[in-house]
Amino acid sequence: MLLSPLYVAAAAPAFVASTILDENVEPINLDAEADIVGISFMTFNAPRAYEIARAFRQRGLKVIFGGHHPTLMPDEAIRHCDAVCIGEAEPNVPNMMSDFVNGELKPFYSLTSNEFHGRALDRRLIQKRHYITTNGVQATRGCTNRCEFCSISAFVQRTFKTRPVDEVLAEIKTLPGRHVLFIDDNITANVHYAKELFRRLIPLKRHWYGQAA
Repeated sequence: MLLSPLYVAAAAPAFVASTILDENVEPINLDAEADIVGISFMTFNAPRAYEIARAFRQRGLKVIFGGHHPTLMPDEAIRHCDAVCIGEAEPNVPNMMSDFVNGELKPFYSLTSNEFHGRALDRRLIQKRHYITTNGVQATRGCTNRCEFCSISAFVQRTFKTRPVDEVLAEIKTLPGRHVLFIDDNITANVHYAKELFRRLIPLKRHWYGQAA
């Protein structure tokens, strides 16, 4: 989850100034000044997300939802917000922000994209002191398996996308220290891609961590 809000912020148009708050490590200021509030959440914390949304909407602010639960349960989610991002942020957030500015915010946004490219992430938006590391990188996204119990494959509609290896390496080179955390759902899902990535990581002499199935 560490990179998700950073990708959302990076997907927003240049006229949007973003602030990221993680309630797992810091309290929410329900009186904060904002034009629009975005909340991403899973099923286990949906009641809390609806509570937060209600507080901001009572102040007259627009609230948009995104993440796994709103994507899989959009008809429920829209009862507690003004708009729902269904699926990935990159193809939808620009339209959501433009429509908001023009007073034309729609209830659902569900564009998809077959491409996956990194963004210029502003890691200053995350409070580094609260995390073991903020050197998170995503090289691949999604999963093609059809496990009924898994929300990941349902969220990405059972697709699997890879970033260009050159792009991933260039991002890693900008990170401080020697440790890198891949937040990929299954970094070895494409074996040929994984082998190329791992082989080309060797000269960088980084200690990296990830998950695979």
